[in-house]
Amino acid sequence: PVLSVSEGTIGTEFTITGSGFGTKKGKVLIGGVATKVTSWNDTLITCTVKKVPLPIGLYDVSISSKTIGTIPLDNAFTVKDPELDTLLDNSGVSGDEITVTGNFFGTKKGKVYLEYDKNGQTKKKNCKVTNWSMNEATGVSTLTFVVPKVSKSFAAGAYPLKVENKVGIATANTNFTILP
Repeated sequence: PVLSVSEGTIGTEFTITGSGFGTKKGKVLIGGVATKVTSWNDTLITCTVKKVPLPIGLYDVSISSKTIGTIPLDNAFTVKDPELDTLLDNSGVSGDEITVTGNFFGTKKGKVYLEYDKNGQTKKKNCKVTNWSMNEATGVSTLTFVVPKVSKSFAAGAYPLKVENKVGIATANTNFTILP
């Protein structure tokens, strides 16, 4: 059996091609966690990742049904944290909508926030997310967030930008600057 993709996150869709799978739907597990099998025939199985084993890393995949028993695929799928591309838009004023691209954001909306220091403690300034999408087959992702308002406790300046989903957190490689 061959997987159409070897890495992904929640929302990733993949196919398994081969022969002799039978016509009765069985199960496909990644690291012991069930995927949603959306179609099954003798030569092609289609699945969607609904939950992932943690931590991120390389996992075995197993295909099983009453007809075929269990077919193990060792180290066949890598669970990935979200990944951010270089910020093309790395500054803005309050209210601006900023688009960020990357991979493996997942199909469920996550969080975008800026980290800042307040009296020696790391705090999060959440940003409103207006768009969140991921191509289920390739993992290519896009999101749009609104630059938060500045205040006495959260001044204009440069801050680490973080994107978080149910699997992990990605930090932009450059700070995001809120302009006065």
